[in-house]
Amino acid sequence: LKRSQHRYTADASYYAGFLAYQNKQYDQALNDLQKASVADAYKPLIPYLMAGIYYQQQRYDELIAYGEKALQD
Repeated sequence: LKRSQHRYTADASYYAGFLAYQNKQYDQALNDLQKASVADAYKPLIPYLMAGIYYQQQRYDELIAYGEKALQD
């Protein structure tokens, strides 16, 4: 579902990203969550997950840059 373009693509990407996050597969989670971020339903939720991923990966510079951008949005 997440590879094709239809009305469920963002949903599939979000839930796949969330499951990858829970399983500590952070690179896959980032990829899926970025795809899901185009959907209005998930825009408020994704910054929390993405920030958590950057923190867990100790990518602090990216975390700060992402957090500043998310606060502006």
